[in-house]
Amino acid sequence: MTKRAVVLFNHSRMTSIDDVVPFFEGVFHGKAPDALVAKGLAMFQSFGFADLHTAVTNRIASALEQALTAQTEEEWIVRVGTKHSTPSVQDAVNDCVEDGATVVYTMALGPMYSTSGTKYYRTEAERAVEGRDGVDVVHIEPYAKEEAFHAIMRQRFQEAYEWLPADVRDEAVVIFTAHSMPGERSAHTRFLEEYETLGEAILESYPQLARRFAFRSGRPGQKWLAPDMKDVMREENRPFILCELMSVVENIEAVNEVGGDGREVAASLDQPFVQTSFVNDAYDFVSFLQTYIVQHVEAQ
Repeated sequence: MTKRAVVLFNHSRMTSIDDVVPFFEGVFHGKAPDALVAKGLAMFQSFGFADLHTAVTNRIASALEQALTAQTEEEWIVRVGTKHSTPSVQDAVNDCVEDGATVVYTMALGPMYSTSGTKYYRTEAERAVEGRDGVDVVHIEPYAKEEAFHAIMRQRFQEAYEWLPADVRDEAVVIFTAHSMPGERSAHTRFLEEYETLGEAILESYPQLARRFAFRSGRPGQKWLAPDMKDVMREENRPFILCELMSVVENIEAVNEVGGDGREVAASLDQPFVQTSFVNDAYDFVSFLQTYIVQHVEAQ
């Protein structure tokens, strides 16, 4: 009898402030600069909430487990596997198998494919079932080109657009943002194509608006994807609508860089600023994920 499970990919899981330092050590393979760790810890302490990325992702997993079970009338297991914390992707897959799963679907919560993210997670999931008979791993493709997801993002964009003063809305530049990645653009062709496709789909009804695709979190002195979000804002110097496309679930890094840094640059230029909201665990997003997963099951 087939028993299905889903492992959602996430870069980290922090349920206590005590998890922050080990997270940074994991990201830098035990060689995190002390100043960076101290800055990161202070950032989480100043936020005043338990890590939203962890909490929201866990809620999505719980909601999907219930929704998939109700829709298919079969028991589903949904777990979260991480890159820089515990449980790892392999741990999550193993938990599913120990609970009786015979098919494990993997899925990144971010809409675009990336070598350092999606490809890494998939490889780890496959390693977890090496040598196991009767267990299959099936990878669900990223959803950047899905019209149903475009509709979700268009609603968030419309809300941000209408928040700007009416007399400057159509003068605004839309700056799409995503976490930068190391290396040349030629190493990230699929990611870049999906990134731009998603952005253009969101602006389908706004041909009058200028748009730029930018990046954040690049490391100084190294070759990372450019241009930098803040540099683009200074070049454009007009009303801003910032729209983060890589982190659809709220996380403190994106909050600080898009909302914090972006707002500071806009203020220094005396320009209006607004950003689109994260989809998080909203009903429309969870419902989309549920439908998308079931479509992959039925297509097998």
